[in-house]
Amino acid sequence: MTEYNNIGQQVLELIGKCENHTSFELISSNEYADLIEILGNIEPDNAEDIAEIFYQQIATVGPDATWRHEAKVRVLLLSLVEKMEFPVPTGAQGSHYWQDKCATELVDLGHCFIDEDEPEDIKHSLELIREGRVSEFALIYCFQTLWSFSDDQMKELLKAQEWHMPWLGAFANSKFATKENTGWLVANFPNYELEDLVRFIQEISVCYSHWEFPFEYFVYEEQVTDNVIEYVIEVLENGYSFKNEKEKYLAKAFLGWEDDLEVFLERATELCADNSDLTSIAKNSSLDALAQAIEAD
Repeated sequence: MTEYNNIGQQVLELIGKCENHTSFELISSNEYADLIEILGNIEPDNAEDIAEIFYQQIATVGPDATWRHEAKVRVLLLSLVEKMEFPVPTGAQGSHYWQDKCATELVDLGHCFIDEDEPEDIKHSLELIREGRVSEFALIYCFQTLWSFSDDQMKELLKAQEWHMPWLGAFANSKFATKENTGWLVANFPNYELEDLVRFIQEISVCYSHWEFPFEYFVYEEQVTDNVIEYVIEVLENGYSFKNEKEKYLAKAFLGWEDDLEVFLERATELCADNSDLTSIAKNSSLDALAQAIEAD
């Protein structure tokens, strides 16, 4: 048996031994520690094969979908895939195919990571997030579905995330993404990656990233709130005084997409139909396509 086969068998057995662990038990278990140690020493050329083992054993799709682990344990185990070093990717899927499949599964599982009806589970889940044990892919859907957290709690969670993808989830959170909080999200958005917000609104996968494939699931299933659309309409008004550089950057991003904003224009037109003040703002838009769409409606 080759060295890789030995390692693959060890990983398979360790994942299997985790089936009786709760999330509380898992992180202090020998199996979890052994998995972290093994994955940290995987050669990049073998990383995809190990990621396939994780996906086949833990994913909730396919003929073996009646998986035994609780959702939180699945998130914690799949998050370990990121402990490995992968070869440089050759495209959106490229040499990352199984890693991307694991990431997509994490996006899907994120909505059930925190049981907000159980205070002890909330506390435990936040500890896991703070300790860096939860993939940022899972946080995309997690931040989209949180409903019991105050605005300050949400902002604290978001500010701890340096990668911008989990922030995009917050723009689709119907409780948090008020117009005021949308302004806060834009002002504090990491690394000026706001063009991905335009892509999210347009319901297409993010670009300029190796993670185009995993994010597709979320983009096609979720939408930003109406408050986000209203906020963008106001920012695009001629004569609008930008509150910060990121607002200016966001407006520039929308103007750069002038000929390819069908989804945004459709939603903006629908909102303006019932709001005369918003209609007046849209008619005076620096985005000609928006002004024309409102006049034509």
